[in-house]
Amino acid sequence: MRYIKGITPETLKLLEKIYSQSKYFQVRQRSHCIILSYKGYKISQLIAIFKVSRNTIYNWLNAWEESNFAGFKNRPGRGRKKGFSPSQESQIKEWVKLEPKHLGKTQSKIRPAWGVDVSKKTIKRIIKSFSMGWFRVRKGLAESPIEHVYHRKVKQLEALKKTGRFWGNRTQIF
Repeated sequence: MRYIKGITPETLKLLEKIYSQSKYFQVRQRSHCIILSYKGYKISQLIAIFKVSRNTIYNWLNAWEESNFAGFKNRPGRGRKKGFSPSQESQIKEWVKLEPKHLGKTQSKIRPAWGVDVSKKTIKRIIKSFSMGWFRVRKGLAESPIEHVYHRKVKQLEALKKTGRFWGNRTQIF
């Protein structure tokens, strides 16, 4: 049996505040585990509550004993690593610029260049990281305009052109 001992009332209040207000789920979960361990919950009970392995619970408790609150944060380097280097991503960006409507062609260039099969979604994600995007361009009107409204708008446009309040594609609004 292993329990966390020697927590001051101030520390316990801070733990409860972190448990209720932290924006990170894992930090809330770890602080809750420390609180429950201090209150006398067994390791097997903590495993059932948090639905994690015994090693995970022991890692949380060890991290608390070694570095207190700093032990709640994830260490750097965790999570999935990027599939492409920055130079490869910039090359993908250039290929997409050449053929923006045909991501399949970019896909077919990636395979022989780096020996990696990549989906169109991954290519879109990379392009999105460069603040690029795709927009649908309409080739015409969605539907034909109402005849009398169309003629009225054309007359208003002609009147604006005559009065000089019309400059190219902009109109002066009063």
